[in-house]
This record gives sequence, structure tokens and C-alpha cells, in this order.
Amino acid sequence: MLRCKRRGIHLQISWIDDAHPYFYTNKMGVLEVTMNKKNLKLHIRPDCPKITWHHENWHLEDFLTMGWKKYTDISKKTP
Repeated sequence: MLRCKRRGIHLQISWIDDAHPYFYTNKMGVLEVTMNKKNLKLHIRPDCPKITWHHENWHLEDFLTMGWKKYTDISKKTP
């Protein structure tokens, strides 16, 4: 989170519980890049395996390295 703060990016973390829209999906974690370039949302299940946390962290690293434009362009082209 410190990496985000240094770049002026707000990372919001929300737990996927029974009131969350992703609850009835098989998603263990999701990094949501919003249209506001300074806001990211990390949705994650409290009981997710460590590999899920690392996986989402890799997405975050990619976003911070590439920037909003390049990251969102790649995510649109990649299934």
C-alpha cells in the first residue's frame, strides 16, 4: 500500500462476504482498475489462499509499473 501512496493512488480493500457482488462467483480475488486513475479496488475473500493474495499483488505491481493507460489497454486485449 505504501507503493500506491507514494504515487498518489488510493487502494481500497474490500472483503468478499455474503453481501458482496462477487460472493456467488468463483473469484477468490479481483483487482479492479476504476476509470478514476487514482483509485484501485482490491476485492478478496478473507479465507483465500496465499497464492491468491500474491496473484492479485502481481496485478498491482504490473499496474504500478505500466501505468493506467498501458495496463488497461493490455487487460482489454487479454482474455
